[in-house]
Parts: sequence; C-alpha cells; structure tokens
Amino acid sequence: MIHREDEVLTIVRQVDRTELTAWIEHGWVLPSRQGDACYYTELDVARVRLIAEMRHDLSLDEDAIDVVLPLLDQVYDLRGRLRAVLDALGGESEPVRQRIRARLRPNPES
Repeated sequence: MIHREDEVLTIVRQVDRTELTAWIEHGWVLPSRQGDACYYTELDVARVRLIAEMRHDLSLDEDAIDVVLPLLDQVYDLRGRLRAVLDALGGESEPVRQRIRARLRPNPES
C-alpha cells in the first residue's frame, strides 16, 4: 500500500510535517516523489515509526540516529541474505544439508 504524506502523519501521530520533512532532508526516510508529492510505502511508514520512537521515546539525538539507522539497515539486509541462504539450502538434498550442518557445528578442538 502506498501512502501520501498526510496519511503518514495520521498514522504516526507523534510526528509533524516539519519533523518529517527534516528526516527526509537528512536522508533517514526516502519516499518516492512525483512532482511536489511524496509517496510512502509500508516500509517507509515503519521507518518513520521507528525514527519517531528513537527520537521521542528513547530521546536519541540526530548524531545517535545517524549511527543507529545504518546499523539497523545492515542487520535488516543481513537477515534477508540469511533467509535467502536458508531457502537455498532447503532445496538441497539431505546429504548436502547434513554436511553443511556438520561444518557449522562448533569444533571443540578450536
């Protein structure tokens, strides 16, 4: 689902237009644009919620958010890559999966 800016501000009530605009200028939120209008995906709305929680509930300043957001993006990306690896492994034969499990077990001699 795609949301217009007014809808996002209705969904995430603790954020005002000025604050959202600043987050876009900061590069924390990257909605798509058509002319002067911004359009937000569900992922964009979730990110606005996350930033609002960090700013308002956790009282993180801009410098902290500049550090935290890229780290969270990396975690999200790694989770997606891990899911792809697990899906690929699921398509392999049982002997292949067993060999991989054996290689992933901690070696007590190490």
